[in-house]
Parts: sequence; structure tokens; C-alpha cells
Amino acid sequence: SALLGEAAVLVAPNGFGESFGMILIEALAHGAAVVASDLPAFRDVCDDPAVATFFPVGDVTAAVAAVRDRLWDPVDPERARRSVEAFTWDAVGPRIVDAYGRAAALRPGAHGMF
Repeated sequence: SALLGEAAVLVAPNGFGESFGMILIEALAHGAAVVASDLPAFRDVCDDPAVATFFPVGDVTAAVAAVRDRLWDPVDPERARRSVEAFTWDAVGPRIVDAYGRAAALRPGAHGMF
């Protein structure tokens, strides 16, 4: 976390399908730009070209060029943070509590949320 606070760019050269782009959220929440493999889970997190650049999986040349471009033209840290506001605990927390409440209500003999 401390390292992300000092980073200008997070590089995520993942080569396989990711279930969720938590590493991108962490970087963007700290105000860093993202250069990442073009995976659906990563684009689901942030598809804003102002803060995230994607390159084809395994394309080292494209990855290097994207990192160079991001270092040359840094992102606005506030824009990076705003791009992932939908994933903050304030936004996600109530949905999680609601989901657990609905699941508990479905349990036979349930009398309340927990």
C-alpha cells in the first residue's frame, strides 16, 4: 500500500483470465496509472483511457511502449481515484450486507438477517 502511494504506474502483465481486477483498483485508488494486459476482468474495473492503458496479452513491445507513454504523460491522481469510486466500501458494502441478508432470509427457519 505504501509503495502504491508513491507509484506513478502499476504494470499488470497478467497472462491468464482474472476473476476480478483488484490490483487495478488498488493502484487507481492510490492515484497511479495502470498499464495492463487486455483482459475482460481488467476492463470491467476501469476502461477509462485517461487512467488505464491495455496491451495485448504477452505483447512485450506494446507493454513497454504503454509504460513509456504513461511515464511521459502522467495521469491526474484524482481522476484515477474517481475512476474506481464504484468499488469503495461505501459503495460496495451495503450491497454485500443486502446479499447476505437475502441469503439468510432464504435459510429454512431464519428469523432475521443474522
